[in-house]
Amino acid sequence: MPNNKNAFSNRLATSNAPSQTSHTLQEVADIMEISKERVRQIEAKALNKIRQRFLLNGFTQNNLLNN
Repeated sequence: MPNNKNAFSNRLATSNAPSQTSHTLQEVADIMEISKERVRQIEAKALNKIRQRFLLNGFTQNNLLNN
């Protein structure tokens, strides 16, 4: 079972390690031994959760992009 946090971190280089670089869908899929489509699904779900958290805290796309 893939670790969703690792898939998202590897894809977007969200690790605290300064040398961490982002990976392609295929690279993450190979590392985690899952399909590219599954990596894409995990990424979409994680981004949706982040988006929902921002909305719940009163942020909108406009006020995020204008700051």
